[in-house]
Amino acid sequence: MDRKKRIISTQLAGLWSVLANERERSLLCADSYMRTYSKGEVVIDQGHPVQHIYILLSGKVKVVRNGISGQVHIARILGPKQFFGIRSFLAGMPMMAKVTAYEETVLLETPTGTLMELFEGNPRLGIFFLERLSIDIHHSEERILSLTQKHLRGRLADTLIMLVGQYGLAADGVTLNICPTRADLASLSNMTTHNAIRTLSSFAREQIVATTGRQIKIVNLRQLQHISEYGG
Repeated sequence: MDRKKRIISTQLAGLWSVLANERERSLLCADSYMRTYSKGEVVIDQGHPVQHIYILLSGKVKVVRNGISGQVHIARILGPKQFFGIRSFLAGMPMMAKVTAYEETVLLETPTGTLMELFEGNPRLGIFFLERLSIDIHHSEERILSLTQKHLRGRLADTLIMLVGQYGLAADGVTLNICPTRADLASLSNMTTHNAIRTLSSFAREQIVATTGRQIKIVNLRQLQHISEYGG
């Protein structure tokens, strides 16, 4: 087994398992390529045609959209095994957001034509992506409710809980496995950077979190969940 096939089969075991036979696996490996992006490098810009489906093998990417008056909003921060580009491709639309590397990131880039060929011969593969798109839509709807109906503390609590769920905690059991900037926390929580700093500081005073630079430790996850659910 060559290096690319070995990496894909281990890093993307869920996707690999729904490919029906060796021909499909060889096609995916032959037509896809792995590319490394440096922190801050643009993967694809908003409004560009979608020619590939991107799946993260390692690292993280930031998905941002330009809002009213040029305001930039972070829609998501994606990590390993997550993907992007497929919604715009299936909708026949240009890329709906700008995607940049949040840290050094390795992506598997599969031409859309190859993916369609695989879809046509393997309905299970289409279902695999539809299931994950459905989960993404559900999470997006939950985020919209949070950002439009909750106060600042509830919104920031939701963002921190989301980051715990998506990236987990370090070996110490409390430190987030991602170090977002305060501006990124603010954008994810639909608040100003000033309000994000002030709210995070209040969480620290209440010993719900502890911060060292950009590093955040979740000291009291239960209290964070209470704030998320009930406010306060």
